[in-house]
Amino acid sequence: MKLTQFRVQNYMRFEETDWINVNDITALVGGNESCKTSVLKALWKLKPGRENIVLDAQTEFPRHRYTTEFLRTQKERKWPVVNAEFQLDQDDLSKLIEIDPNFKTCDTIICTSFYDHVPEIEILKVNIPKLSEETVQKTLKQMLDLISEIDPSTIKPVAMPNEGDETTSFKNADEILAEFKVFIENIYQEIVADCDFENEENIKLMFSSFIERLNFGEAHEWKKDFKEKTNQLIKPFIDHPTLEEKLEKAKELVWDLIPIFVYFDDYNLLESKIHMPTAFKQITSTSLDPKTRSQWALFELAGFPIEEIIELAFSTEDPSKKLTDDAKEIIFKEVSKRAILASASAIGVTEEFAEWWIQARHIIHFHVDGEFFQLWVSDDKYPAPIEFEGRSQGFRWFFTFYVVFMAETDYKHKDAILLLDEPGLHLYIPQQAKLLELFDKIADTDQILYSTHSPFMLDPRHLERVRVLDELDDGSIIISEDTGRSGDDVVFPIQAILGYTLAQTLFMSRRVLIVEGETDYRLLIFLSDVLKEQNRVGLPNHMAISFAGGNSSIRPLLAMMAPQGFELVVLLDSDESGEAVGKSLEEKGYISLPNVDICYIGKLLEFEDYCDLERIIPEDQYRLAVQKTHKVRLSKKLTSSKKKTLSKKIKEWLADKQIKLNKREVTQWIIDQWQTGSMEIPESTMNYAEKIFKSINKIIEEINRELARNL
Repeated sequence: MKLTQFRVQNYMRFEETDWINVNDITALVGGNESCKTSVLKALWKLKPGRENIVLDAQTEFPRHRYTTEFLRTQKERKWPVVNAEFQLDQDDLSKLIEIDPNFKTCDTIICTSFYDHVPEIEILKVNIPKLSEETVQKTLKQMLDLISEIDPSTIKPVAMPNEGDETTSFKNADEILAEFKVFIENIYQEIVADCDFENEENIKLMFSSFIERLNFGEAHEWKKDFKEKTNQLIKPFIDHPTLEEKLEKAKELVWDLIPIFVYFDDYNLLESKIHMPTAFKQITSTSLDPKTRSQWALFELAGFPIEEIIELAFSTEDPSKKLTDDAKEIIFKEVSKRAILASASAIGVTEEFAEWWIQARHIIHFHVDGEFFQLWVSDDKYPAPIEFEGRSQGFRWFFTFYVVFMAETDYKHKDAILLLDEPGLHLYIPQQAKLLELFDKIADTDQILYSTHSPFMLDPRHLERVRVLDELDDGSIIISEDTGRSGDDVVFPIQAILGYTLAQTLFMSRRVLIVEGETDYRLLIFLSDVLKEQNRVGLPNHMAISFAGGNSSIRPLLAMMAPQGFELVVLLDSDESGEAVGKSLEEKGYISLPNVDICYIGKLLEFEDYCDLERIIPEDQYRLAVQKTHKVRLSKKLTSSKKKTLSKKIKEWLADKQIKLNKREVTQWIIDQWQTGSMEIPESTMNYAEKIFKSINKIIEEINRELARNL
């Protein structure tokens, strides 16, 4: 099961956010006081890894509404906090189908958390038919038909004394059956008259009541046989779970399948010395102290029997009293046992942690001294163990995070959602990049949402992961996927990492493909990676892509890079705007430089009409993406023409409705569908992209030949 989107309501400074899409890895970016931590904590308390993590309205409900709204209405209404939508996988569906085959249409659920109430599950796209009146009436008719199946020869005549004399007459089988049929029909009419066929529970009660009314004795074999057949006919209805019962069972199952949320921040850092009796007391209580949580996780992960260790803490009543040999032997055995337990636990943690921390190998040491547990660490460069606090802040954060994550996911580190508040803040910049690589590995089994204001905790190849938190003038907070709508101070980390990437390009890559905008950058990066995975032609080796951020920025970028001898290819749209830029660059003399080439998408793809990069996306997919991202219904008549691309026409159509086209959002939605397999990457798109990359390869080869001739 995977989290696909969520929204936050009535929490801290959030009144109600829009639905926020979630990827396998999602980064929350924002300045100080932008409530990044609040988002993570609200999600955490939907289904935390420990039961004592709960919502507290007094401290978490919006303060300005607490007395006027919450306290006055908490008995009459439930206050929602988080709505989280989850996508079910095939294993989840198979379990639901065991409850009822009609659950096969259900692939989405929404879980909602509340203050002072248990979470609620809403199962979407499910259509389980109720017991229909037609089906019930048909069964009742079959029940009456059972009377006609009774063999009269099995019915013995019944003696009936005549009134007024001592003679006796006999009631024959036909008369007995006729009376019995009237008796059954009367019961049937009474019960059916009171039945609410819209209520499945009422239908079950009706059938149960019918069986109870057949209270005749067992003396007549034919009646016994009729009752048994009737019971067999209607028992499936009595035992059949109602729709409400099925949904309740399904909701219980779904709740168990929902991943747990594991929140982690700097306040959870372990300490090197732990007083075991105090730690044990706090661990077994309802303490919410972050350090207690980390201590529990350490002992849990290490399989360290803290209660048993405490019992082994032997001491004499009088330190000056001389110990007997037997007492010394007991103490020695207990000390040895404690040392063995501590050593074995430390070895296990060391081996497992080595798979995560890919820097220098560290060795974890556990020592028990009286009632104190000590955590020391050594490494292969400095083998002498030192206290845990003596290690770097970055290492301490990472080790504590590892311990909490592993313990709270029950050692499986699978199917959890990690909520990391400012991860890697104390790591050296190259180690932050390594942490991002680790996130990619973890994301194979667990989703990650993290907050950051560090540019180096963002992957420039995956800007689709970024969600920006921005404070409006009225003090409210919005969360958006649009990195272009916020002020420079908010999106500074994004701008910084792109600038850093460009700087790396200047020093590390002598070949640069310059495109107009971020949309082109994302699409080409994605398609190049997919093509290379299929052993097809992608972006040339050792070539980077840089987007100018608009046509007007291309010339300054060329002016900065061209004199430095970089091999530069500028890719422009084949439209009026692109041609104007190309003409301007030609007039400035860039086209004559041996290390610069300017090309147009339409020419590379051999299209005679106007063409932008979105042209390689099928029009039906592009229209669908616009409809999904902009909540509009587009006419199929909106198609490209010789002088206008599809995206241009859609932009004008939306503008008439006072809607601004967000090309970045549209393209990213398509990439997301391709990446998850929800929508197949068209072979035509792959062929177009490969044709572009092959052309760029040839251009780079020609630039190299031209540079060689000029030597």
